Amino acid sequence: MIDENLPLTKIQRFEERAGSVKTHTALYKGILMKKVVLNIDEINNLIPHREPMLLLNQVTIVSLTEAESVYSVSGDEFFLKGHYPGNPIVPGNILSEMLAQLGAVLICFNSNMPECIYHNLRKGKTPVIARLNDVRFQSPVKPGDHIKLHITITKDTGLVAAAEAIITIGETIAVSEEMTVAFI
Repeated sequence: MIDENLPLTKIQRFEERAGSVKTHTALYKGILMKKVVLNIDEINNLIPHREPMLLLNQVTIVSLTEAESVYSVSGDEFFLKGHYPGNPIVPGNILSEMLAQLGAVLICFNSNMPECIYHNLRKGKTPVIARLNDVRFQSPVKPGDHIKLHITITKDTGLVAAAEAIITIGETIAVSEEMTVAFI
């Protein structure tokens, strides 16, 4: 049971600022928190990517350090034309880009909160991939696949943040990687 007399925490202020976006209640480290679901317009307000390179159309902020998204590969995507005819496979760099965009949405969402200690430091800056480590493409992603993307921020020093990310198809790991995002 959650004690409603607990002092306000950063997570509770996060709940209150969710405002107009669709939310779902969840328990996070013993504190009642809401998962925030961002739509395409809200994503556009956070990161600079646009069609055709904006690869996410919905993101769920699970906590201050975690986000998820899902994507259904239709087979009509621009990146499948020519990769490979007769046996289309989503390119690995596109899968890494999806994870990078998910990380950028999470970091920028947090940075937009005035309570974020890096709010002023990141204001007006663009998140970019600075490094990819230990990238493993373990299972091909093909048309008809429904993939789930998950990212966890493991370190955040202001202008640089590190994360671990994974893409799954059902229970099968398709991609796992570590990444560093920098603000320029």
